Amino acid sequence: MTCIYATTELNKWGHRENKFDMARFAADLAVAIGGKVEARPPDRFSCDGDIIEVDGVRIRLAVSTWRAAFDRVHVTACHPVFEGKYHDHPYGTDYKMPGAYVSAGRPLAALASDIRRRVVEPARAPIARWIEHRKIVADRGSDLVARAARLREWGLDVRLNEGETRSGSVWHGKPYFSGEFYADGTVSLRNVTFTAVEFERMVEAVCNNGGSNG
Repeated sequence: MTCIYATTELNKWGHRENKFDMARFAADLAVAIGGKVEARPPDRFSCDGDIIEVDGVRIRLAVSTWRAAFDRVHVTACHPVFEGKYHDHPYGTDYKMPGAYVSAGRPLAALASDIRRRVVEPARAPIARWIEHRKIVADRGSDLVARAARLREWGLDVRLNEGETRSGSVWHGKPYFSGEFYADGTVSLRNVTFTAVEFERMVEAVCNNGGSNG
């Protein structure tokens, strides 16, 4: 099957070089699938992948011109924008975005239908999970900020990096202790130093409180 987007040309050294007109293919596919090609940054190479938005789902198109069958396009659904730290990204098969290899030489109408069936529609469930996870992470970050403010009100020294969503550091001079605090209110102390009197008061307070609560 002839593919009008994939050609082989001689480069300036006289070697045969595979070319794929990604911009033209993306534009034609966008019309056939009822989508819109996102603006391409000016520093992108001509064969770089393009992104098409289809009914709220962003799909990325990419080719490898070094392959023998360089008319095969890899179509992958993009996960929603996630501005959190890398370790906050969700993992697991429930969050994996669908993808498929398709031949650019097929009729565009059939190709568009195939991409909708194999990529666009299956992407809706993981996209919803990404959005839900993004909210959970944002809420956790807000809870951590509130927890840090409360610790400072108690006169403790606190360090919380901007954008942090997991933990912060807390310490105090006298009696000395240091550790980490978390969004749910948990505090993990690594170093604690008490004088004998301070330790006895602490134990007495803990034991009495424990006894009064049953």
